[in-house]
Amino acid sequence: MSGPATRRAVAAALVLLVLLLVAPGRTTHATWTDAAVVTGTTVVAGALEKPTLSCGPMPGNSSAVRLSWTPSTSPAPLVYEASIVDSSGSAQPVTSYVDVTPGLLISVLGHTVTVRVTGTLPGTAWSVSSDRVVNIGLLGLSVYC
Repeated sequence: MSGPATRRAVAAALVLLVLLLVAPGRTTHATWTDAAVVTGTTVVAGALEKPTLSCGPMPGNSSAVRLSWTPSTSPAPLVYEASIVDSSGSAQPVTSYVDVTPGLLISVLGHTVTVRVTGTLPGTAWSVSSDRVVNIGLLGLSVYC
């Protein structure tokens, strides 16, 4: 085969190759759009709500404080943990508040700690955190935010 027959065979092979590459069902790198029209409702992006931490005295203990917040229920109830930011201690599971009490060494010397409350959406890696600074005075006589 030479001449026009060879050129026709090569051209046919190229056409077949192009058709196979762009045939329906093949993956392309084109941008995908959805032509569906939403009616009767508003579409918004979802986000987790950071806990707003309130600080007050711990009931029954004047040398401690209670950090509290309203648990989020949207898009689903979050699971909360509280931890001291500058500590190697583990996070403690909490629901809507955490009590911060001074330890013996901190009580004598005075200290400032940052408490972090983290809410996580179960089954996902989505989380949101809020921090609050707690001051513990000399001898633990004053604890405040």
